[in-house]
Amino acid sequence: MVKQGNAMMTFITGLAMGAAAVFLSKKENRDIAKKKLEDTKKAAQKLKTDLEKNPEKVKKDAITKGKQIASSVTNKAKKVTDEKATEE
Repeated sequence: MVKQGNAMMTFITGLAMGAAAVFLSKKENRDIAKKKLEDTKKAAQKLKTDLEKNPEKVKKDAITKGKQIASSVTNKAKKVTDEKATEE
C-alpha cells in the first residue's frame, strides 16, 4: 500500500509537471524562460568570480542586502497590520 505522503507528493509532482508543460507549450513563454535562465547563469558566474576574489566583501554585501530586504518586509507587514487595525 502506498503511504499517503508518497501519494500526495506524486500528485503534486504531476501537477507541477502539467503546469510546466502548459506554460512551456507557448514559444513566447519558452523564450522568456530561456532568457531568465541565461540571466541567472550570468549572475551566478559573476557571484562565483566575486566570491573567489573577495569573499569578505561578498559576505558584507549579502548581509547588507539581507537587512534591507528584512526592513522592507517588516515595513510592508506593519503597513498591512495598521490598515487592518483601522478597518476594524
